[in-house]
Amino acid sequence: MPLQAQPAYIIRMRAKPGAGDRLFELATRGMAKSRASDRFITLREDGDPDVVCNIEVFRSDAAKVG
Repeated sequence: MPLQAQPAYIIRMRAKPGAGDRLFELATRGMAKSRASDRFITLREDGDPDVVCNIEVFRSDAAKVG
């Protein structure tokens, strides 16, 4: 399936104050273990270190469902 046709999620998460580093670590580790997606990006929001976003690209519609 070409990348342009693959389903994806953009997930925005907010950690408890001061816990952004831990949330980033857990989100990155969790995405690396996922068998549903073959591409992901974990990023931080410049203005708020407690906000983490994941962009997860799934292999197929079936993989997205679960």
